[in-house]
Amino acid sequence: MRRLHHSTRLWLYVLVGVALLLSAMLLPGSAVAWFYSDATAPGRWLVRLEQTAFPFSRWFHVAMFAWLALCLCRLFPRQPRWRLAALLLGLAVFGELLQVPVPGRTAGVGDVLDDLFGIGIGLGVDALWRWRRRRHLRRGRGPSRRGRGPDLRDAGGP
Repeated sequence: MRRLHHSTRLWLYVLVGVALLLSAMLLPGSAVAWFYSDATAPGRWLVRLEQTAFPFSRWFHVAMFAWLALCLCRLFPRQPRWRLAALLLGLAVFGELLQVPVPGRTAGVGDVLDDLFGIGIGLGVDALWRWRRRRHLRRGRGPSRRGRGPDLRDAGGP
């Protein structure tokens, strides 16, 4: 079986992430209540998590937007990071506005702030990854991003 190209896999990750995020945001309140009921095993776990200082609903927003930010940074390495952050912030606001007509759901500024926090985490992880890569390339430890071989000008050739 043929492996998918790296950018194709990243696009799939982004599409699955957006689909999962929007479907979770657009579930009616009754479906969300079913997930949190004591009748289901995940529900018992989610009820416990919701009683902590960092409930699952907030964790989900942060994790999904961190993941999307990191995937977009890998897909578009030359784009300014503020553009990617603005795109994801637009998705966060759009998702919250889509919840307004859904029965039992409300739009919340707190959710957008959680999404913004996740975007910041994703951009921070990407910045750390790029910094480490540049550092290793300067020391001659890592392969070149563009696939060029070693610099032969200093090899002492004719």
